[in-house]
Amino acid sequence: MYNTMPNECSNHVTITSTNDADINYILQEFHNNIPNISVTQTGKFGIRLEFRTAWKPYIQFVDSIVNKYPLSWIKNQWISEDGKSGIWVGNKNNIKHLDWDDISIDGEHFFFQENIPTNVSQIIKKAEHIIQTELPEHLKNEVHHICKHAP
Repeated sequence: MYNTMPNECSNHVTITSTNDADINYILQEFHNNIPNISVTQTGKFGIRLEFRTAWKPYIQFVDSIVNKYPLSWIKNQWISEDGKSGIWVGNKNNIKHLDWDDISIDGEHFFFQENIPTNVSQIIKKAEHIIQTELPEHLKNEVHHICKHAP
């Protein structure tokens, strides 16, 4: 068990297969291995799912599915609370995987919230929090340098 709550990782998965029976089997495997799956779109040869995992996506599980169902193709795009993001895409013979740092959930709220604070001190306080918690050290120094020399 975790001593703290794990960061959630949002997974958006697209699954296709040229064998329509595989789609039902694959969906059952996802339901048996990952709780609280939402089916967002279905078709005879494809399905889209959304679900949350703890900390990171279950890449080994997705990898095992394409190996077990060789006519399938899967794309899993994810983002975790801390902004770690990535995409895993492929079939049995061709798999690609890429990770990157994206905007965290706090950053999303700060940059794209609908109720933008009008109080300047609130805006500055939130910006300082984002700068301190999310930017790499070399960028923090750049931002502080720019702010000190701004008119």
